[in-house]
Parts: sequence; structure tokens; C-alpha cells
Amino acid sequence: MGKIGALVVVALACCLVWTPTLLRMALIPSHLGVTPIEDWRLPRNQWSELGGTDLSVESPILPKVQSFFVEITDDIQSTLKQQLNHSVAYFQRAPRDMKVSASAVDYGIRLEQIQNLVEHWASNYNTNRFQTQINSNLFATQIDGLRVVFKHVKTQLPEKANPAVLFLHGWPGSIVEFDNITSILVEKGYDVIAPCLPGYGWSESPSKPGFAVGEMAVTMLKLMKILRYSKYLIQAGDWGALIAQAMAYLAPEEMAGVHVNFIPTPFPNTLLAPLKVLMFGNEREVTRMKDAGNLTKLLHMTGYFHEQCTKPDALGRSIESNPVGILSWIVDKFDEWSDKSKALDSKYTYDQLLDNAMVYYLSASFTTSLRLYKESAHSTGDILFSCGLRHSVPLGVVMTAFEMLPSPEEYIREAYPSIIRMTHLDFGGHFAAMEIPTELASELLIFHQKLQELHS
Repeated sequence: MGKIGALVVVALACCLVWTPTLLRMALIPSHLGVTPIEDWRLPRNQWSELGGTDLSVESPILPKVQSFFVEITDDIQSTLKQQLNHSVAYFQRAPRDMKVSASAVDYGIRLEQIQNLVEHWASNYNTNRFQTQINSNLFATQIDGLRVVFKHVKTQLPEKANPAVLFLHGWPGSIVEFDNITSILVEKGYDVIAPCLPGYGWSESPSKPGFAVGEMAVTMLKLMKILRYSKYLIQAGDWGALIAQAMAYLAPEEMAGVHVNFIPTPFPNTLLAPLKVLMFGNEREVTRMKDAGNLTKLLHMTGYFHEQCTKPDALGRSIESNPVGILSWIVDKFDEWSDKSKALDSKYTYDQLLDNAMVYYLSASFTTSLRLYKESAHSTGDILFSCGLRHSVPLGVVMTAFEMLPSPEEYIREAYPSIIRMTHLDFGGHFAAMEIPTELASELLIFHQKLQELHS
């Protein structure tokens, strides 16, 4: 085949790959930001009647930080027990699942999976253990009139020289994702902060529309200022990764580095990156490029996304008071977005999955957590949300094997020029901090070491 024939083949391949991608770009804009936030230190008065938190003055009066306690009363436990027992009885007379060879992700969570989880929740789950665990090192403060609840675990090493690590979760995760990785890092000499995002867990939800990724970023920046950390690392996935990028864009001087295990990437601005992947990329990269443009796969994996972007309260109100409903909707994502070669109970313990569901159930935050999708996709206020938001902060990236719709490395490096380390793992999925905490901690430590080498 001559050069002309090779070019024709490449052109046809590009059409096949890019056509669904262009359709996707038309349906889902890659840049949803409209109004930049000029100074994150100024008070944001619109989210609460209590007024904003002003950190723009030279010596601001910082809000108080107080211990926070989650109480699971006897009445709450009794109600939960009744609901779970009712579901256990229902499952015993429910129609059996279809006899299909398809995996659970084809129809959603399987009856056997949810039945086993609910039976464990009703009979073997230790609520007192959860209450002790969730209240350990739990604090709260007021930021722009909203209560923000967070874990703050300080290392006991006498001579720590490491920056603190701020962990940011997304949906449908929570602060319990970070329990195991926190222990690892604290033992290595790092302070760890893991906040409930506003509208998640016990952090208050804004009472007005418009609180999207940019406002989340402002809130987290102010939290770290209140805790008196002037230079810190961020590790994040899902929405947390987008918030981390926005924080780096708004306040690069506050960041030692940003480390993410989820990195949404816009379609390249030039044809060079796709051509390089097609002509020189390995099998993994070519597959990722095709998947990035596969509209059918995109729609299959993002039905929840469209619902939560359009009518979050309609979905939320139908589920929020039902612990089994919350569990089913959430665990389906934990199963589908993690290692597909393993059974659910070999990726996570039942208690881990139930702990996460308990956060949403006890805090009554299921509906408010969904609103971040609506705000980020449709608000015309202060949004700072962009895939490929460029900043100067050193960036580390972990690409797990089962991340949903990952982009080729060529696309990522073009979009984020500040990357100093990128690792491809042949295991793990979207919830890396919970699924593979040891490996993620190791990657974060290596990233920090590389940062030190750059500044030495």
C-alpha cells in the first residue's frame, strides 16, 4: 500500500472514530464555565443568610473549628431495622432474576447482590462500630454561611516536614472512602483532611441555585485557610478531581501539587493527537480513543448522569428515605465502575459499601448530593467547570484499568501540560482510594518524592 492509500485508510479511521465524538461534543459541551471567580478570598454572601467568609483582609478573623458528633439514636436504629426487615421479607417473595448470562451492569444491580447486602445490613452490621468510626477526628466549621464537616487526622510523628493531604470525594462516594488510605499516610507523616462536600454527608447544602464546581473549589480553599495550611497536596477522584483542578486554577500558590485518579479530557484542539494515537499508539491507547468516541457506550454508562443533570430532586425524593433504594442506586455504580474481573464482595467488604450508604441515609443528603450535576451542567452563575482547565500546579495522574471512559494519554498530556507523572495500572477502578488504597498511597508518595526532586 502506497502513501496515498495509507492516508486514505487513516482518514477513514478518523471518520469512524471522530463522528460519534463530534456528536457527543454537540450533545455535551466540554466547557461549561461561564463566569470566572476573580478572588476566592472574598465573602460569598449568596449561599446563606448568615453571610460570607472574608479571607481577603491581611489578618482575617477565622471561623471557629469545633468537634462534630453524628448521633445515631435508638429511634433511628429502630426505623432503619424495620425498613431493612421489610425489604428482607420482600426479597424472599420477589420474582427471581432473569436467567441471563450478561453481567450485572447490563441491567443494573442483581437481586442476589442487593439481597445479600441487605440481609447483612439487617443482621450483622454493627451500627455502633460505624458511629465510633465516623465520629473519629470529625470536625465542623462555617464557610460562607454553610456548615462544612470534615475529617482532620494529624500525624503523631514529632518532626513532620510533609505537606498536608486534602482528599476530595465525588458522587456516589463520601469521606468513608478515605479511611484506609488515611491510616497509611498519617503513619508516613502526613496530616490528612477529608471534607464532606457541601450538600454531601453532614455538610450543609446551599439554599439557592448556582453552587457548582467553582463554588466547591472556593469552599475547599477557604477550609484549608481556616485550618492554617498554606501549602498542601490534593488527592482526588470523580467530582473531587474537577474541584481540585479548579482549586489549582484559582490559587496555584496554595498548592504543592495535585494528584488525581480521574481526569476528564476534552477532544484535542488539533488533529495531531488522534493521528499520533492511530499511527503510533499501543493497543490500550487506540482502544481508549475509540471508546472516547463511542456514543453508544457513552450513553449506556451515563444514563444516571442525564437523570441527575435534569431532575435530581425527582430522583432523589423517590429514594432518599429508603435505605435499600439508596444502597441499590449507589452500589450499582461501585460495581460497574470498578474491576470487572472481580465479584463485588472481592473488591469491597460489605461493611465498606454499607458505611458509604449509611452516610447518605443518616445525613439525608442523597437528594442534595445529586444537585451538583444539575448545577454544573445548567447553572449560568459562578461556574468554573472545564475539562482541560489549565494551571501551573504540578499534576500527577493515576490511570486505573477499569476507569470509566478513560482518554488516551496523548489527549491528556495535550490538555494538561503541567503533568509530571502519569502511571497506568492494570487493575483498579474509579473508586481507587477505597478499592486499592495501598497502591494509590504508594503512587501519591512517589508523586510527592518527584515534587521534592524538582525543587531540590
